[in-house]
Amino acid sequence: MKSSLKSLFLACGLLAGVAASGAENASQATAKPATDVKSLQAQLGAQRDAVLAARQKMIEQLATATAEQRKVILEKLQAQQKDLMETQRALYRQIQDEMRRRRDSAPRSGG
Repeated sequence: MKSSLKSLFLACGLLAGVAASGAENASQATAKPATDVKSLQAQLGAQRDAVLAARQKMIEQLATATAEQRKVILEKLQAQQKDLMETQRALYRQIQDEMRRRRDSAPRSGG
């Protein structure tokens, strides 16, 4: 489950990077089809659905679980939440670094 969360957020970051670079080169982007972006979006959607389905299944198991089973399920859910937060922080840092890099490399207007 941990690796699927990481790949899910890496795909999000990749899509964000593709969208940002596409926005910068709008005239060139209209000339090329965006099939690679659409395929990444489809993969991202499938991974997201799988993660959400697994999480929902564990939440439903809580209703009928014994005390020991509840403890195990809650620990798994907490571990997933922690992994999600760490992955989101890493993605946020990556986006901030990319924005900083682009800002620093942008041509400056003379004034």
